[in-house]
Amino acid sequence: MEYAAFLNSSGGIVTYYDRQYQLNLKVAPYVETVTLPVVSVDSAALYGDHPENLATLTYTSGAALTFFCDSVAGGDDSSGDGSYNNPWRSLKTASRYLSCTSCALNAAAQYVQLKVKGTVDYVSGVWNPFTNDSRLILTGWSEKCDLAINGSAIFAAGYFFNLRVTPYSYDVRACSGCELVNDNGSSSLAVDCEFVSGARVSCAFNCSAEVQGRIVSASVCRGGIYGATIDTLYAYAPLASANIVSGGTNFYSSARMYVRHCAVSAVVSGTAVVSGGTQTAQTFLTGISGVGGSTLLRDCTVDLTASAYCSGTGYVSAAQARAVTVSGVPTITGGALTARAEASAIAPNGAEALAYVYGVDRHATAVGVATNLTASAGAKITGGDSIEWEEEWIYNGSTVCSDVRERSFSGGVATSTYHSSGCAPWN
Repeated sequence: MEYAAFLNSSGGIVTYYDRQYQLNLKVAPYVETVTLPVVSVDSAALYGDHPENLATLTYTSGAALTFFCDSVAGGDDSSGDGSYNNPWRSLKTASRYLSCTSCALNAAAQYVQLKVKGTVDYVSGVWNPFTNDSRLILTGWSEKCDLAINGSAIFAAGYFFNLRVTPYSYDVRACSGCELVNDNGSSSLAVDCEFVSGARVSCAFNCSAEVQGRIVSASVCRGGIYGATIDTLYAYAPLASANIVSGGTNFYSSARMYVRHCAVSAVVSGTAVVSGGTQTAQTFLTGISGVGGSTLLRDCTVDLTASAYCSGTGYVSAAQARAVTVSGVPTITGGALTARAEASAIAPNGAEALAYVYGVDRHATAVGVATNLTASAGAKITGGDSIEWEEEWIYNGSTVCSDVRERSFSGGVATSTYHSSGCAPWN
């Protein structure tokens, strides 16, 4: 690192206090070269021979005046001067300094960087000391610093590195190596980040989100592993997976991935099991849902299992399982769609099990798509006179195939049965 020298309007070096600029520099800050991520997006690449070129990550460099903060819990320690050897002990002190000197600092260098470590449990609301947020860099100092201990703390900066943080959505340029809480930086680039509570970003590059029930909205999604639902315009090779086991009676999923224009080499898998019902149990699991009339999937893989188990002591027990690989997508080329629906119902005086599986939508144009679809339904009564009813339905392309069975018992003996199976056009 090098030290910076500040000059006033007369050309003199400012070392402590300059009346004209109200600049109080007890220490000359370090000048450090920083590398900042930049992404180039070519959505047309998804339709060509090199879809991996959807998003290309490069780095640019610049000079940053660098200050240091080793935070002490509570935020009441006002010591330190912001240097490496004598860092500030509170972001309150850092905030006051940056606020007072932001105009001069912006004029002196391309970026201003604040490196932070320690405990930051005292910031609430929006921490926003800098006149030009886009040129402020917040960085974890030698370790990932937790700036989100206080759930109400929001931080304004242009760049975030190696932090656990809730960014202020205005003017965020990029986050890298961060654990992002409630990120709504719709124009920001996220690189190698983990989304804790969902997110809304411009580009998610090799990121992750493990929390079920959350949505990551990214105009461009390049790689990454997601337990959360993805909502994207363009995607290349993301992996979205979910394994849900519910002791309740119902589970209805949103799609694991919403695609508004095009996705290539996406892998979506999911397992949903509902097993707590004594009278009813239902599960409904969807893989990819297309949004818009021009949605295209290329070489995507979907693998789903939806299971509903119901075992009761009452009059009737009904279980229903639905697995929908792809819905609302007009064009699908290549790839594989696999789905299983399993329904099981047990009761003394009546049991009903229904299993439905959906592959390629009847309105879609599909070329070279492999499908493997299985529906399994089992109903069993444990009492005397009653009915066991089973339905298995497979919808794929222009065809629907079904197997419907009924067994009626009297005195423990099957007195009548009904069985219908076959395939017909899916109208």
